[in-house]
Amino acid sequence: MSIGSKVIRGGLLLLVGQFAVRAIRVGSLAVLGRLLAPSDYGVFALALVVIGLFDLLSDLQISAAIIRMRKVEDHHFDTAFLISFCRGLGVAAAVFFSAPLAAHLLGDVRLESMLRWLALPPSSTTRTPRRPKPRRQGTWTATTANGDPATTPGFIGLAPFP
Repeated sequence: MSIGSKVIRGGLLLLVGQFAVRAIRVGSLAVLGRLLAPSDYGVFALALVVIGLFDLLSDLQISAAIIRMRKVEDHHFDTAFLISFCRGLGVAAAVFFSAPLAAHLLGDVRLESMLRWLALPPSSTTRTPRRPKPRRQGTWTATTANGDPATTPGFIGLAPFP
């Protein structure tokens, strides 16, 4: 198999994976839209905006750094995992403790409890750099599963609502 066909195949797999992730997210939001009252869904949407802002501001681009390395060793993946895990904990703590301020600024007291619940569970979207499979020659590739290893608080809507 030529390098060009490997690149095309990898790009198509990445595209299909990204499409599947987005379809699942849209589907979960549609189900929540049917289950929740319109006002509750609005509070949930506000919570997603707040969590997304914290997630965006704390993006560290760890996978991009690993991809750019010429020689990737096990300790690089271990460090990337630890940094991503600590970032996720930091985002969850920031969302949890800033919930009263966000509720006050956005003018909805229900937002505080929503943010606190959504900051607690682990997310099903947690992504960390994975150790690539060794090639036949024993060298490692420096690719990640599907992009940035962002560890985010659980805001897919799996948490119970008060």
